[in-house]
Amino acid sequence: MLWYNNRPLWRFMVLFLLIPAIYSVFGWTIALESEDWRQWLTQEILLQQPNLVLSDRILNQLLYGLALVIILGTTFGLTIWDKTVIGLLGSCFKSDFTALVAVLIWSLTLALIICFINYFAELMLLLGGAILGRLELQEASYNNWQICSILTAICVCSFAIGLLGFDWWQYTMTTI
Repeated sequence: MLWYNNRPLWRFMVLFLLIPAIYSVFGWTIALESEDWRQWLTQEILLQQPNLVLSDRILNQLLYGLALVIILGTTFGLTIWDKTVIGLLGSCFKSDFTALVAVLIWSLTLALIICFINYFAELMLLLGGAILGRLELQEASYNNWQICSILTAICVCSFAIGLLGFDWWQYTMTTI
């Protein structure tokens, strides 16, 4: 692998091209699907609550906030991930009862993944990009808090670029 020997170039490509591309496409997708989510939320949920009235702007902000929680959860989760969590997952099969509960939970999780495969695929893309960034930054000997802050800044800024790019594209298409 001769092309991989030049590590700073590879690190630059992963951190400043691949991760921003993934997260800006995620922001674009969220902005594109926000109208459908907003309609579903107003028709299915808010019509059952007659006293609750939310504007479209607030609903969009709630959706964007949920996406930011997913992004922050991914980056913080990769930073906080430790052997204690792996030990906790490994201790699920110590007794028969915990093994049964673990199998039921993982079966339910697999069924939900199959039902919502398109959302799961997007989540795996986000997670894969963040993992690649973490590995490259960890190999460059950064601390955990530095890795977390760099990844958070790159991911959130890229997500915002995707949102703003969609809004700009939608604005220019409506003015033509």
